[in-house]
This record gives sequence, C-alpha cells and structure tokens, in this order.
Amino acid sequence: MIRYGNAFIIGDAAGLATLDMGEGIGPAIQSGIRAAEAIISGQEFSLRSINKYSFPSLLGFRKEF
Repeated sequence: MIRYGNAFIIGDAAGLATLDMGEGIGPAIQSGIRAAEAIISGQEFSLRSINKYSFPSLLGFRKEF
C-alpha cells in the first residue's frame, strides 16, 4: 500500500531509486508532486509514470516503476 487516506509512501521509502544509477532525488521529487496532486484533486495516486531507469532510452529499458 502506498496510500492510506492522505498519507503517502513516496521517494526512497517507496523504493523509487533508479535501477541503473541508484539515483533517488528525481523519482522522490516526482512522487512528492504526484502525492500533492492526488491530495489537491482527489485523483488516484500512481507511481507508474515515474522512470525506472536514469537513461531508459540509451539502455533500451522500460521506463516506469
């Protein structure tokens, strides 16, 4: 579970560091923005659109978590 009401698990706690470089600040910021948008709009909270790799196009990997 990544959401309980308006409590969210985001960033490193959600395991969002990229698989190729271990970079976590970009995915953490993106997940925080998505959590804020979900709170404001009441929309579903999803991490699917956050890149799984730092350089997916160069590596030919799938982009999302």
